[in-house]
Amino acid sequence: MRRGIRVKGVAVFEVDKDHSVVLLELQSIGLNTVVRRKSNLIRVALNAVAEIERYIKSRSDDIGRRKEYIMVVGRKRRQYLVCIMYMSLKAPWRVKYVTLVSYVPGILKRMSIRLENMGWSRILLFEYAKRFLTRKYY
Repeated sequence: MRRGIRVKGVAVFEVDKDHSVVLLELQSIGLNTVVRRKSNLIRVALNAVAEIERYIKSRSDDIGRRKEYIMVVGRKRRQYLVCIMYMSLKAPWRVKYVTLVSYVPGILKRMSIRLENMGWSRILLFEYAKRFLTRKYY
């Protein structure tokens, strides 16, 4: 029996920068876009952030269309992320909000610190963490 893909973390940032600048800043922290699209990863991510997307659209009336990207972290252990960019309605080249969805726990916190140092403002960071027991029960 095969297990499905599960989302382990979601981070939402308010950016308000040009599209090319946002892609350049994401590449500077180690995220690279994947040429071939994996529609299954995008479908799972969009289902997971449906409620967050409604909140973003209610927060600002200047939200237009969205762009989805599959991004990769690391060279040896390739960890996939889905990056959803919400564009401005008045200026379609401006990115208003960015949502990062990860399938591996622990990587969004490190990226969040780097992106906040670049001027991004974090709205939400939600990550599953493994629970470690300190005592062994026999």
